[in-house]
Amino acid sequence: MQNFTNGKIPVGDNKASSLKRYGLSALEKKYEGEELQNIVQWILEHFTGLSRGQLNDPEVLVNQSTIIHFCNAIDKLLSGVPVQYIIGEVEFYKLKLWVDPSVLIPRPETEELVDMIIRDHKETEGLRILDIGTGSGCIALPLAANLKDSKVTAIDISKKALEIAQKNALRNKIDNIEFLELDILKESHLIEKEFDIIVSNPPYIAASEGSTMAAHVVEHEPATALFVPDEDPLVFYSVIAKLAQKHLRHGGGIYVEINERLGEETIKIFEANSFSSIHLLNDLFGKNRFIKVKKI
Repeated sequence: MQNFTNGKIPVGDNKASSLKRYGLSALEKKYEGEELQNIVQWILEHFTGLSRGQLNDPEVLVNQSTIIHFCNAIDKLLSGVPVQYIIGEVEFYKLKLWVDPSVLIPRPETEELVDMIIRDHKETEGLRILDIGTGSGCIALPLAANLKDSKVTAIDISKKALEIAQKNALRNKIDNIEFLELDILKESHLIEKEFDIIVSNPPYIAASEGSTMAAHVVEHEPATALFVPDEDPLVFYSVIAKLAQKHLRHGGGIYVEINERLGEETIKIFEANSFSSIHLLNDLFGKNRFIKVKKI
């Protein structure tokens, strides 16, 4: 297990306060300010099992195994591994979700999308919902948990992603959901049910955009959940629009996260499929991030 830099423990004693000082010092060139403090605190709490209050005691001690795990985590952070994959979990819409490199790390924008759907439909019971490209289940699970008597169908092309999503459902005791391994681009004809809501955060980043993205995203998160071909960057939205024409009930809604650069082009996809009630919405950062469609 001892595989951090030079194989030598870089902490002089076994005090938690010394471990924290080492983490802050080692990571200060990679992170700064509040982010630096939060990341070090997060991994300290995870590997020591101690509360924030306990860790504030300068005399609290930790064992050798904890020190080794913590120092290995620091080395992984320095090499670009996202902290969420090191910890192995995230908190998302009041749920604890397992994550690993087979699924995307849920973003705040996706949490906004979930909240939008719940606010729009909180008074409606018995909704039938389709989540396309469920990944960790970060959209499907909070919808299933918060919309009364709902039934959610969550699909993904990745068997490993679905295993994570199923574990997250068990972890959070959510059972009104079914998971299907399905390639929506090739097997959309296998979907037979009708739905009140179709939601998706599909791959929408053109392959050529990868060179401008943060290395920790490109090198560690699953490419199949991020990228689409340059020649057809809206391929998933075309399939979603066609699927909705056939399987979305009248009065139902489509909610999708989008590439901020392609808002108008994505609207045209839905217009071309005979949808007229289409709204382009911003995220909290003021970027074009969501499209909401109602089937009239």
